Amino acid sequence: SSPKQSPFPCPTTYRTAFTHYLDIVTPPRTHIIQALVQSAPEGSPSRGHLQALLSPESKEELNRYLNVDYRSLADILLQYPDIRPPVDLILELLPRLQCRYYSIATSSRVSPDTVAICASLTEFTTNTGRQVTGVATGMFANIKPAFEAAVAAGDPASVAFPTMPVFIRSSSFKLPALSTRPVLMIGPGTGVAPFRGFVQERLYQRDNLNREVGDTVLFFGARFPEEFLYEEEFRAAEESGLLELHVCFSRVPGTQHKYVQHLLEVHRERVWDLIQRNALIYVCGDAKNMARDVNRKFVDIARDLGGLTEEDAVNFVKKLRSDARYFEDVWT
Repeated sequence: SSPKQSPFPCPTTYRTAFTHYLDIVTPPRTHIIQALVQSAPEGSPSRGHLQALLSPESKEELNRYLNVDYRSLADILLQYPDIRPPVDLILELLPRLQCRYYSIATSSRVSPDTVAICASLTEFTTNTGRQVTGVATGMFANIKPAFEAAVAAGDPASVAFPTMPVFIRSSSFKLPALSTRPVLMIGPGTGVAPFRGFVQERLYQRDNLNREVGDTVLFFGARFPEEFLYEEEFRAAEESGLLELHVCFSRVPGTQHKYVQHLLEVHRERVWDLIQRNALIYVCGDAKNMARDVNRKFVDIARDLGGLTEEDAVNFVKKLRSDARYFEDVWT
Protein backbone atom coordinates (compact mmCIF):
# COMPACT_ATOMS: atom_id res chain seq x y z
CA SER A 1 0.00 0.00 0.00
CA SER A 2 1.11 3.59 -0.57
CA PRO A 3 2.57 5.48 2.39
CA LYS A 4 0.20 7.70 4.38
CA GLN A 5 0.26 11.29 3.12
CA SER A 6 1.41 13.89 5.63
CA PRO A 7 -1.26 16.49 6.53
CA PHE A 8 1.29 19.29 6.18
CA PRO A 9 4.24 20.16 3.94
CA CYS A 10 7.44 18.29 4.66
CA PRO A 11 10.13 18.81 5.66
CA THR A 12 8.92 21.12 8.43
CA THR A 13 9.46 21.78 12.13
CA TYR A 14 7.38 20.56 15.04
CA ARG A 15 6.61 24.19 15.93
CA THR A 16 5.25 24.90 12.45
CA ALA A 17 3.14 21.73 12.45
CA PHE A 18 1.54 22.46 15.84
CA THR A 19 1.13 26.19 15.17
CA HIS A 20 -0.30 26.16 11.67
CA TYR A 21 -1.58 22.73 10.70
CA LEU A 22 -2.86 20.72 13.67
CA ASP A 23 -5.94 21.29 15.83
CA ILE A 24 -4.49 21.37 19.33
CA VAL A 25 -7.50 23.07 20.98
CA THR A 26 -10.50 20.83 20.30
CA PRO A 27 -11.17 18.06 22.87
CA PRO A 28 -9.60 14.83 21.61
CA ARG A 29 -11.64 11.96 20.23
CA THR A 30 -11.89 8.56 21.89
CA HIS A 31 -9.19 6.94 19.74
CA ILE A 32 -6.69 9.52 21.02
CA ILE A 33 -7.58 8.69 24.62
CA GLN A 34 -7.05 5.02 23.79
CA ALA A 35 -3.58 5.85 22.46
CA LEU A 36 -2.79 7.79 25.65
CA VAL A 37 -3.74 4.75 27.72
CA GLN A 38 -1.16 2.71 25.82
CA SER A 39 1.46 5.38 26.55
CA ALA A 40 0.68 5.54 30.27
CA PRO A 41 2.81 3.50 32.71
CA GLU A 42 1.35 0.10 33.58
CA GLY A 43 -0.61 0.25 36.81
CA SER A 44 -0.41 4.03 37.11
CA PRO A 45 -3.37 6.17 38.31
CA SER A 46 -3.38 7.98 34.96
CA ARG A 47 -3.79 4.74 33.01
CA GLY A 48 -6.49 3.54 35.39
CA HIS A 49 -8.47 6.79 35.16
CA LEU A 50 -8.40 6.98 31.37
CA GLN A 51 -9.26 3.30 31.03
CA ALA A 52 -12.21 3.79 33.35
CA LEU A 53 -13.43 6.73 31.25
CA LEU A 54 -13.38 4.51 28.14
CA SER A 55 -15.65 1.87 29.68
CA PRO A 56 -19.20 1.67 28.21
CA GLU A 57 -20.81 2.65 31.51
CA SER A 58 -18.73 5.86 31.72
CA LYS A 59 -19.95 7.55 28.52
CA GLU A 60 -21.50 10.48 30.39
CA GLU A 61 -18.44 10.93 32.57
CA LEU A 62 -16.17 10.83 29.49
CA ASN A 63 -18.33 13.44 27.75
CA ARG A 64 -18.16 15.66 30.84
CA TYR A 65 -14.40 15.20 31.18
CA LEU A 66 -13.65 16.01 27.53
CA ASN A 67 -16.46 18.15 26.11
CA VAL A 68 -18.23 19.83 29.02
CA ASP A 69 -14.92 20.72 30.68
CA TYR A 70 -13.46 21.35 27.20
CA ARG A 71 -10.15 19.58 27.82
CA SER A 72 -7.57 19.65 25.07
CA LEU A 73 -4.87 17.05 24.58
CA ALA A 74 -2.44 19.47 26.24
CA ASP A 75 -4.71 19.72 29.29
CA ILE A 76 -4.68 15.93 29.69
CA LEU A 77 -0.90 15.69 29.30
CA LEU A 78 -0.43 18.45 31.88
CA GLN A 79 -2.80 16.65 34.24
CA TYR A 80 -0.89 13.39 33.80
CA PRO A 81 2.81 14.21 33.22
CA ASP A 82 3.70 10.51 33.39
CA ILE A 83 1.93 10.00 30.04
CA ARG A 84 4.57 10.73 27.43
CA PRO A 85 3.43 9.62 23.98
CA PRO A 86 5.96 9.96 21.15
CA VAL A 87 5.67 13.25 19.29
CA ASP A 88 5.27 11.42 16.00
CA LEU A 89 2.25 9.61 17.42
CA ILE A 90 0.66 12.90 18.43
CA LEU A 91 1.29 14.29 14.96
CA GLU A 92 -0.46 11.28 13.49
CA LEU A 93 -3.43 11.34 15.85
CA LEU A 94 -4.33 15.03 16.01
CA PRO A 95 -6.86 16.24 13.42
CA ARG A 96 -5.84 18.84 10.91
CA LEU A 97 -6.80 22.44 11.64
CA GLN A 98 -9.92 23.19 9.63
CA CYS A 99 -10.64 26.27 7.54
CA ARG A 100 -12.84 28.97 9.04
CA TYR A 101 -15.26 30.41 6.51
CA TYR A 102 -16.81 33.86 6.87
CA SER A 103 -19.33 35.71 4.77
CA ILE A 104 -17.88 38.69 2.91
CA ALA A 105 -19.40 41.91 4.24
CA THR A 106 -18.51 44.19 1.35
CA SER A 107 -19.43 44.73 -2.28
CA SER A 108 -16.56 44.12 -4.69
CA ARG A 109 -17.67 47.19 -6.67
CA VAL A 110 -17.56 49.48 -3.64
CA SER A 111 -14.40 47.97 -2.12
CA PRO A 112 -12.49 46.27 -4.95
CA ASP A 113 -9.25 46.02 -2.95
CA THR A 114 -10.65 45.21 0.50
CA VAL A 115 -12.56 42.27 1.92
CA ALA A 116 -14.39 42.86 5.20
CA ILE A 117 -15.70 40.15 7.47
CA CYS A 118 -17.96 40.34 10.50
CA ALA A 119 -17.42 37.81 13.27
CA SER A 120 -18.28 37.37 16.93
CA LEU A 121 -15.29 36.69 19.18
CA THR A 122 -15.38 33.19 20.62
CA GLU A 123 -14.13 33.51 24.18
CA PHE A 124 -14.89 31.53 27.33
CA THR A 125 -13.37 30.00 30.45
CA THR A 126 -13.49 26.22 30.81
CA ASN A 127 -14.44 24.40 34.00
CA THR A 128 -10.75 23.72 34.47
CA GLY A 129 -10.00 27.47 34.46
CA ARG A 130 -8.42 27.63 31.01
CA GLN A 131 -9.13 30.69 28.87
CA VAL A 132 -10.18 29.68 25.35
CA THR A 133 -10.52 32.02 22.39
CA GLY A 134 -11.46 31.16 18.84
CA VAL A 135 -8.56 30.26 16.58
CA ALA A 136 -9.45 32.82 13.92
CA THR A 137 -11.55 35.34 15.87
CA GLY A 138 -8.95 35.44 18.64
CA MET A 139 -6.28 36.34 16.11
CA PHE A 140 -8.51 39.03 14.55
CA ALA A 141 -9.23 40.50 17.98
CA ASN A 142 -5.52 40.80 18.77
CA ILE A 143 -4.52 42.61 15.58
CA LYS A 144 -6.19 45.97 16.23
CA PRO A 145 -4.90 46.52 19.82
CA ALA A 146 -1.36 45.68 18.69
CA PHE A 147 -1.60 48.17 15.84
CA GLU A 148 -3.14 50.90 18.00
CA ALA A 149 -0.41 50.44 20.61
CA ALA A 150 2.26 50.76 17.94
CA VAL A 151 0.62 53.91 16.55
CA ALA A 152 0.46 55.41 20.05
CA ALA A 153 4.16 54.64 20.42
CA GLY A 154 4.86 56.37 17.13
CA ASP A 155 6.05 53.22 15.38
CA PRO A 156 3.17 51.63 13.39
CA ALA A 157 5.68 49.97 11.04
CA SER A 158 6.82 47.77 13.92
CA VAL A 159 3.61 45.73 13.91
CA ALA A 160 4.15 42.31 12.40
CA PHE A 161 0.74 41.58 10.95
CA PRO A 162 0.04 37.85 10.77
CA THR A 163 -0.21 36.23 7.38
CA MET A 164 -2.59 33.38 6.72
CA PRO A 165 -3.89 31.29 3.85
CA VAL A 166 -7.20 32.57 2.51
CA PHE A 167 -9.76 30.31 0.90
CA ILE A 168 -12.55 31.49 -1.38
CA ARG A 169 -15.53 29.18 -1.49
CA SER A 170 -18.10 29.49 -4.26
CA SER A 171 -21.56 30.35 -2.99
CA SER A 172 -25.11 30.68 -4.26
CA PHE A 173 -25.63 33.49 -1.76
CA LYS A 174 -25.69 36.27 -4.36
CA LEU A 175 -27.98 39.06 -5.41
CA PRO A 176 -30.20 38.30 -8.41
CA ALA A 177 -28.83 39.24 -11.80
CA LEU A 178 -31.97 41.33 -12.40
CA SER A 179 -31.61 44.38 -10.16
CA THR A 180 -35.36 45.04 -10.08
CA ARG A 181 -36.12 41.69 -8.43
CA PRO A 182 -37.15 42.09 -4.75
CA VAL A 183 -34.94 40.61 -2.05
CA LEU A 184 -35.93 39.65 1.49
CA MET A 185 -32.97 39.34 3.87
CA ILE A 186 -33.07 37.86 7.40
CA GLY A 187 -29.80 38.19 9.31
CA PRO A 188 -29.62 38.59 13.10
CA GLY A 189 -26.29 39.26 14.79
CA THR A 190 -23.24 38.62 12.62
CA GLY A 191 -25.60 36.97 10.15
CA VAL A 192 -26.12 40.47 8.76
CA ALA A 193 -22.61 40.40 7.24
CA PRO A 194 -23.46 39.44 3.64
CA PHE A 195 -26.40 41.84 3.62
CA ARG A 196 -24.11 44.78 4.23
CA GLY A 197 -22.49 43.84 0.93
CA PHE A 198 -25.91 43.38 -0.71
CA VAL A 199 -27.03 46.86 0.37
CA GLN A 200 -23.74 48.40 -0.78
CA GLU A 201 -24.13 46.71 -4.15
CA ARG A 202 -27.72 47.87 -4.64
CA LEU A 203 -26.80 51.43 -3.68
CA TYR A 204 -24.01 51.30 -6.26
CA GLN A 205 -26.37 49.94 -8.91
CA ARG A 206 -28.86 52.72 -8.26
CA ASP A 207 -26.52 55.67 -7.71
CA ASN A 208 -23.58 54.84 -10.00
CA LEU A 209 -25.09 52.68 -12.73
CA ASN A 210 -28.49 54.43 -12.83
CA ARG A 211 -30.30 51.12 -12.59
CA GLU A 212 -33.76 50.64 -11.23
CA VAL A 213 -33.53 48.61 -8.01
CA GLY A 214 -36.24 46.40 -6.58
CA ASP A 215 -37.51 46.23 -3.02
CA THR A 216 -34.63 45.60 -0.60
CA VAL A 217 -35.95 44.45 2.77
CA LEU A 218 -33.84 43.55 5.81
CA PHE A 219 -34.91 41.94 9.08
CA PHE A 220 -32.19 42.32 11.71
CA GLY A 221 -32.07 41.28 15.36
CA ALA A 222 -29.61 41.57 18.24
CA ARG A 223 -29.60 41.38 22.02
CA PHE A 224 -29.15 45.11 22.68
CA PRO A 225 -29.35 48.30 20.56
CA GLU A 226 -25.61 48.85 20.94
CA GLU A 227 -25.09 45.55 19.10
CA PHE A 228 -26.79 46.87 15.96
CA LEU A 229 -23.98 46.15 13.49
CA TYR A 230 -23.43 48.69 10.70
CA GLU A 231 -26.35 50.73 12.04
CA GLU A 232 -25.21 54.02 10.51
CA GLU A 233 -24.84 52.46 7.06
CA PHE A 234 -28.21 50.73 7.20
CA ARG A 235 -29.99 53.81 8.55
CA ALA A 236 -28.45 55.91 5.77
CA ALA A 237 -29.61 53.39 3.17
CA GLU A 238 -33.06 53.48 4.73
CA GLU A 239 -33.17 57.28 4.63
CA SER A 240 -32.07 57.22 0.99
CA GLY A 241 -35.15 55.20 0.13
CA LEU A 242 -33.29 52.05 -0.87
CA LEU A 243 -33.65 49.89 2.23
CA GLU A 244 -36.74 48.82 4.16
CA LEU A 245 -35.42 48.02 7.63
CA HIS A 246 -37.04 46.05 10.46
CA VAL A 247 -35.13 45.69 13.73
CA CYS A 248 -35.70 43.95 17.09
CA PHE A 249 -33.71 43.44 20.30
CA SER A 250 -34.17 40.39 22.50
CA ARG A 251 -32.72 41.61 25.82
CA VAL A 252 -34.43 45.00 26.09
CA PRO A 253 -37.01 44.92 28.93
CA GLY A 254 -40.59 45.34 27.77
CA THR A 255 -39.82 44.49 24.17
CA GLN A 256 -42.65 42.52 22.62
CA HIS A 257 -41.00 41.38 19.40
CA LYS A 258 -37.70 39.83 20.45
CA TYR A 259 -36.51 37.79 17.48
CA VAL A 260 -36.54 38.08 13.70
CA GLN A 261 -39.22 35.39 13.39
CA HIS A 262 -41.47 37.61 15.52
CA LEU A 263 -40.82 40.50 13.13
CA LEU A 264 -41.77 38.27 10.21
CA GLU A 265 -45.04 37.53 11.96
CA VAL A 266 -45.75 41.23 12.55
CA HIS A 267 -45.07 42.02 8.89
CA ARG A 268 -46.55 38.82 7.48
CA GLU A 269 -48.67 40.58 4.84
CA ARG A 270 -45.61 42.42 3.55
CA VAL A 271 -43.59 39.20 3.56
CA TRP A 272 -46.30 37.32 1.67
CA ASP A 273 -46.58 40.16 -0.88
CA LEU A 274 -42.84 39.95 -1.54
CA ILE A 275 -43.04 36.18 -2.00
CA GLN A 276 -45.93 36.59 -4.42
CA ARG A 277 -43.82 39.09 -6.38
CA ASN A 278 -41.06 36.52 -6.90
CA ALA A 279 -38.70 37.85 -4.23
CA LEU A 280 -35.55 35.95 -3.33
CA ILE A 281 -35.24 35.03 0.35
CA TYR A 282 -31.88 34.97 2.14
CA VAL A 283 -31.36 33.68 5.68
CA CYS A 284 -27.98 33.98 7.38
CA GLY A 285 -26.92 33.11 10.92
CA ASP A 286 -27.58 30.45 13.52
CA ALA A 287 -28.68 27.10 12.11
CA LYS A 288 -29.75 25.48 15.36
CA ASN A 289 -32.63 27.78 16.32
CA MET A 290 -32.98 30.90 14.19
CA ALA A 291 -32.95 29.30 10.72
CA ARG A 292 -35.35 26.58 11.84
CA ASP A 293 -37.75 29.07 13.45
CA VAL A 294 -37.64 31.37 10.41
CA ASN A 295 -38.42 28.44 8.12
CA ARG A 296 -41.34 27.55 10.40
CA LYS A 297 -42.62 31.12 10.21
CA PHE A 298 -42.58 31.06 6.40
CA VAL A 299 -44.64 27.87 6.55
CA ASP A 300 -47.14 29.58 8.86
CA ILE A 301 -47.41 32.60 6.58
CA ALA A 302 -47.89 30.44 3.49
CA ARG A 303 -50.57 28.40 5.26
CA ASP A 304 -52.50 31.36 6.68
CA LEU A 305 -52.23 33.89 3.85
CA GLY A 306 -51.94 31.45 0.97
CA GLY A 307 -54.94 29.41 2.03
CA LEU A 308 -52.88 26.21 2.09
CA THR A 309 -53.06 23.16 4.27
CA GLU A 310 -50.18 22.51 6.66
CA GLU A 311 -48.73 19.87 4.36
CA ASP A 312 -49.07 22.08 1.29
CA ALA A 313 -47.49 25.01 3.12
CA VAL A 314 -44.48 22.87 4.06
CA ASN A 315 -44.16 21.76 0.44
CA PHE A 316 -44.54 25.37 -0.73
CA VAL A 317 -41.50 26.46 1.28
CA LYS A 318 -39.58 23.38 0.13
CA LYS A 319 -40.34 24.39 -3.46
CA LEU A 320 -39.00 27.89 -2.79
CA ARG A 321 -35.73 26.19 -1.94
CA SER A 322 -35.72 23.84 -4.93
CA ASP A 323 -36.57 26.75 -7.24
CA ALA A 324 -33.52 28.68 -5.92
CA ARG A 325 -35.65 31.33 -4.23
CA TYR A 326 -34.80 30.49 -0.60
CA PHE A 327 -31.11 30.55 0.32
CA GLU A 328 -29.40 29.83 3.63
CA ASP A 329 -25.89 30.61 4.85
CA VAL A 330 -26.01 29.17 8.36
CA TRP A 331 -23.69 27.68 10.94
CA THR A 332 -23.90 25.89 14.29
